[in-house]
Amino acid sequence: KGSHSVSQSESPYFGAYFAKYTIHLNYAEVPVVLHYFITPKYHLGIGASYNVLISSREDYNDASYTTTVDPELFPFARQTFDGLLSGSMVLWRGLMLNVRYQYSLSTIRKFADIPAGLGFENQKNNMFTFRLMYLF
Repeated sequence: KGSHSVSQSESPYFGAYFAKYTIHLNYAEVPVVLHYFITPKYHLGIGASYNVLISSREDYNDASYTTTVDPELFPFARQTFDGLLSGSMVLWRGLMLNVRYQYSLSTIRKFADIPAGLGFENQKNNMFTFRLMYLF
């Protein structure tokens, strides 16, 4: 999971440039999903997932320097919970197309732990996952 941001800025020394900000979060995740079979072809799912943070990396790249944020000074939560919704469609004999949306039910990092200038409220994860899977 993570985030990527690019913004254009001006500097009297460098002129126009792009500032880049990235967060990479690696989790061990255990989802629990209840599936409802609308028809044999279409399925809906609702559930939650428990996440444990394995590692994190946060970088800010400006025109004049690149900074890696120290995770000890600006920590992410070690454990988080997500709610999730899922929809699946059987394409052919066990081959399925799945879309899942997850949103943090708990904060991944409090505002007080965000480096100055890189956030304005508690941080949360939200993501879409698109999967092509075969169930046998």
